[in-house]
Amino acid sequence: MRTIYDTKGSKVKIQGAEAELFHRVLHAEACLSDLDDTDAASPAKFIALHDWKSQFWKDWGYFCWFTQTGWHYLFNGNNVESERWKKYVDTFLKNEEGWKPDILAQIDQLIDAHHIAASLFPGVPEFYSLLKAEKYYVSRNIPTIVQNYGQRLRFRDTYGDVYNKSEFTERFVGNHPSFQHYLVRGDSKQDKEMTEVLQSCVRRRKIKSVVSIFVAGNRHNPGFEIETSRNQAGLVELLKSHQEK
Repeated sequence: MRTIYDTKGSKVKIQGAEAELFHRVLHAEACLSDLDDTDAASPAKFIALHDWKSQFWKDWGYFCWFTQTGWHYLFNGNNVESERWKKYVDTFLKNEEGWKPDILAQIDQLIDAHHIAASLFPGVPEFYSLLKAEKYYVSRNIPTIVQNYGQRLRFRDTYGDVYNKSEFTERFVGNHPSFQHYLVRGDSKQDKEMTEVLQSCVRRRKIKSVVSIFVAGNRHNPGFEIETSRNQAGLVELLKSHQEK
């Protein structure tokens, strides 16, 4: 990849022709985006680690989850995030009857409008304001949190508790035949799966195009065409310049 923007803590890299890539972003009809560490500092991590010192010593279940998660990270790094978050959700946020309403109410108060606004990465609201695409969150986070972020950024719809993004994307394409040009945003291999399914759909002529944006953080790009730092002001600036041409 080659760097085309690197100013004031914001960086953008691309693989391909700049004008063509940004044209596809600006003219996408549907945007499928991850939430945690793509658009905002991970609300899932904030929930799981909130007041962790107190929980660590008072709650044996949390103590076990926390220490096991630490060992998993030590030996496997970020690859265990999905598994450990699901373990947290199944252990602390759900019971045999489903979601625990009282816990969800506490989380809703914790992740309030102020927290959402403060947690968004620089440039994210401006980025979405430039798109013509209908926007959809596809996230492993809990539905109520994904919905709250989606409302803040005027998303068409949100899908939470999604652990198999490949299957989700295949179904989404089948349920939305009018969308022919897609944009995918994410920060992990699981998000790359959405792009791979859509690329397969292009080959099968179910859709016409897909373009992908990787929000790097400290992770290695698994094959997205455009890469941006978490500070996405540079990406916004570049898109604006292409929008005016």
